Amino acid sequence: PETNVWTKAENLGYPVNTTDDDRSISLTPDNRVGYISAMRPGGQGDLDIYRIKFNDEVQKLTLYLGYIQLGDSLNKPADYVANITAINPLNNEEYSFAPNPTTGKFVMALPAGTFNITVSADGYEDYIDKVTIPEIGPPIITEEKKNYILAKK
Repeated sequence: PETNVWTKAENLGYPVNTTDDDRSISLTPDNRVGYISAMRPGGQGDLDIYRIKFNDEVQKLTLYLGYIQLGDSLNKPADYVANITAINPLNNEEYSFAPNPTTGKFVMALPAGTFNITVSADGYEDYIDKVTIPEIGPPIITEEKKNYILAKK
């Protein structure tokens, strides 16, 4: 970029460069995701657009900060013995988080993807949630607020 001159072409390897008819690549500003135009077996027609995630780049994390509330506001438990499980159904990656036993406050750090969230505690109905964290965007840690209220069984 400093000299505004093209460098020698470089083979980026599979899945960017294949023996098929690969055309061009367009990268997101953070270089974590690229889009290529290629004719590949199983495609939808002529040239198709494929999305590639580069695993060697820093990946985005999202922090979920919040509280688990057990019961009602008048009958708070002495200890918050609860568990939060986040499972990515595409690859079965599982993450487990526990709230602060005194306050019910929790912090969840999840990478990009879609996760099925289950919040469970003995004597309470499970709370089921789903979150999707996009891969596109700056590779920084973002924060989201999320609270869970569990009902008695």
